[in-house]
Amino acid sequence: MVYRRFGSIQSRLLLEKQDDLRKLEEKLDQYDEHVQRTQPINLQTRDLSEEDAAPRKLLTEKIERKFCEYG
Repeated sequence: MVYRRFGSIQSRLLLEKQDDLRKLEEKLDQYDEHVQRTQPINLQTRDLSEEDAAPRKLLTEKIERKFCEYG
């Protein structure tokens, strides 16, 4: 029996996921830069209110899901 590996398709899919991860990483960096300018203490502690922690948490959860797909 001979099975195709679909190497070209696999490479394209990985590159697409890699690009998605890069964009999410860029958003996280931009968010951290914004917080650094406006509320720098929030980058130095994990003890945040739900309201302060929510945007970063949502973004990191997206990154984690995409990273698991990529891996």
